[in-house]
Amino acid sequence: MVQISGGTIDITASDDGINAAGGTDESAAGGRFGNDSFASSGYYSIDITGGDVNLYTKGDGIDSNGDITISDGNILVIINSSADNDAIDCDGTFTAAGGNIIYGGTGAGTSPQGGSTQSYLYTSDGISAGSELNVQQNGSTLLSFTLEHDAQYLAVSTPEITNGEDYDLYNGSSLLTTLTAGTGEMGGMGGRGGQNGAGKRPDK
Repeated sequence: MVQISGGTIDITASDDGINAAGGTDESAAGGRFGNDSFASSGYYSIDITGGDVNLYTKGDGIDSNGDITISDGNILVIINSSADNDAIDCDGTFTAAGGNIIYGGTGAGTSPQGGSTQSYLYTSDGISAGSELNVQQNGSTLLSFTLEHDAQYLAVSTPEITNGEDYDLYNGSSLLTTLTAGTGEMGGMGGRGGQNGAGKRPDK
């Protein structure tokens, strides 16, 4: 069980960034620690209730063999990885109940589900590193952030995003695209994202 309640966490990883798996994960080539004797039993979870979490990884970004719950904080996860990895990957439920959550790269992964109280925006248009992005609705800015790495796929979830409503994504003053909250096949290159919530909409 991983619990984060505050502070600043910056991780650059050659494999997963934050992992609640109980043993070796799938990206460990050849099972570098031998047989994964812990993955089939126990309860695994990642619970983020605050803080600033910035991850850039070559494996999964946030990976849980159980649930992932984010209820506050500023979360930015970008991966540059192979097709079996996602920015947010869980075998259970990903619940977004607060906070600013931005994730993607070569694969986004799981969309908010279950008891989520906020929706998400998703684009596969590709966004270059250095882009100063802002999410707007009816001319009002809801969220601004800068990507330091390329993201072919990108998902954004904040308390201000409501399922079924339209939002504009800008790069500076240039409109990139208009997105409908709660729609889009997540996962990108990642194979597990589609299994864990592709196209699902959070309960409101």
